[in-house]
Amino acid sequence: MTRTPAGHGRTALRTVCTALLPLVILAPRLVPNGPGRVGSLVDTMPWTALAVLAWGAVAVLRGSRTAALLTVLPVTAWLVVFGGTLADKSSPGGDLTLVTHNVNQHNPDPERTIRGLLAAEADVLALEELSPDTARTYERALAGFYPHHFYAGTVGLWSVHPLRDARVVPVMPWTRAVRATVESPSGPLAVHAVHLPSVRVTPSGFTTRARDEALGRLMREVRAERSHDVVVLGDFNGSADDRALRPLTRRFASAQSAAGEGFGFTWPSRFPVVRLDQIFVAGAKATSAWTLPATPSDHLPVAARIALGPHPRPDGQRATANAGAMTAKRYGAALGRYDGADACQTVPRASYSSMVSIPTAVSAPSSRRTSHRLRSRPEVMPPAVTRSPSSTTRAFLTSPPCSSRSGLAT
Repeated sequence: MTRTPAGHGRTALRTVCTALLPLVILAPRLVPNGPGRVGSLVDTMPWTALAVLAWGAVAVLRGSRTAALLTVLPVTAWLVVFGGTLADKSSPGGDLTLVTHNVNQHNPDPERTIRGLLAAEADVLALEELSPDTARTYERALAGFYPHHFYAGTVGLWSVHPLRDARVVPVMPWTRAVRATVESPSGPLAVHAVHLPSVRVTPSGFTTRARDEALGRLMREVRAERSHDVVVLGDFNGSADDRALRPLTRRFASAQSAAGEGFGFTWPSRFPVVRLDQIFVAGAKATSAWTLPATPSDHLPVAARIALGPHPRPDGQRATANAGAMTAKRYGAALGRYDGADACQTVPRASYSSMVSIPTAVSAPSSRRTSHRLRSRPEVMPPAVTRSPSSTTRAFLTSPPCSSRSGLAT
């Protein structure tokens, strides 16, 4: 039977699509990032799998062996690019557990969100989208577990370990980023918590200008860091594969990509289709990464366990800190069993287990529970906090160990 010109046209179109789809999967950077930022949209959502499935469905419905065989090309390309992402890349060990969560400024149940975050028992917790109505709620509820914290505007850091050099990072006209150095038993860790501006998908494409400009300002601050180990975490309103985040991802590794399992999608929380919330590390190494159960926010919290690198000591030797001994000394001081000069005054408080019921408690995925089992916290209150008013910003600063302070705007 002789084919019509229309039939030849459809055959040619299918051939072109069969060739282009694997090419887009293997080399998304070939998609131009001109008006509409289509390239970033392709980078952000690894849903070329849907195109592959649609192509396969068409081949099955048409009963075409040729089309079915050609489907093997995009399937193979997708597995080559994303197959490794699906594998579990976690490993045992690590010094600190980090958690970041966009709590949603319109969160209808901050108390439930707090219970979920406390169950993760992170050493360092970053929160984004704090509001004037809810910030104090988070501060009061977390104070018994995180004696050191700093927040300004809509972003904050809470830490089990002392914070120093805490300040606002000017990425926008209003505060959307803060940084502090965490003085952990295994060494100092510079932490930047950030909430980059939102992007929107419109008929004309991605609107990313505000986000990309804020990222440029953030990178100027990050490049000036002197710490060996640096973490940048928060809501980036973009995936780690988005080419617009290349200034960051060229220097930092995504914890999820390096040590997670699967894509780790975080938004929207009811049916996540993209990972907007990230933990990036440099110097330190991520040993595992995972998403936490949903809270009333529209984002899922994400967590990572990291191992800090070796740090030079004042005596010139190079070794990692003895985390166990340091932690024992810190908690021993809190319990009144340590007589060193850095002992801190404490008062009793409620235990973690008394506030979080067993069904609510959350650990890492089952394959990682050996490395991330829940840790008991001592039955003590953190060092006493003295408040002093500030007329400039609602921020809570923490000084070196045993000298915690906080300032509250009036």
